[in-house]
Amino acid sequence: MEFLEYPLLHYADLMLALLHAGDGKEASLDDAATLLAHDLDRAHEQPPIGQAEMMARLATARRHLIEARLLQNVGGGRFSTTARGRHALADHPEGIDDTVLMEFQEFRAYLHRRAAHPDPEDCCGDFFREGYAKQQSDMPHSANPYRQDTAAHLAWENGWFAARDEANAHGRGDHR
Repeated sequence: MEFLEYPLLHYADLMLALLHAGDGKEASLDDAATLLAHDLDRAHEQPPIGQAEMMARLATARRHLIEARLLQNVGGGRFSTTARGRHALADHPEGIDDTVLMEFQEFRAYLHRRAAHPDPEDCCGDFFREGYAKQQSDMPHSANPYRQDTAAHLAWENGWFAARDEANAHGRGDHR
């Protein structure tokens, strides 16, 4: 079974564990993981994921809660629940996820900053944008300058076709 098939392991539940762990005290990811493990034990669930995966998902959820100002860093890898976080808990006792966090301007700004600066793993974004620009400047698909057996070739090609599809969708393309 996949991680998301476990009812107590959705991000909404991870965020609840974090908010409860830091409510009224300083807490760590380990404290939230302990709360979550207790809930899983009570539900007789034992997900087939390791501790490292659980901690990575909790860290992501914590980052989102901090960006939305529902948690605050207190140093040393510790955090606490803010007044805003306690209010969100009261409003959403069944769980908080990114759809709830979108209510907060700070979280929306965080997502905007992330979108403006792609992750370092996005090694092909420049090739995609290059292909996109070449199609818009009427270069043919055959103008792809990269070897066919490379990620750069595929990314360039994907960019070219994305630009063509967008132009066709808006009635500006000639279906090349």
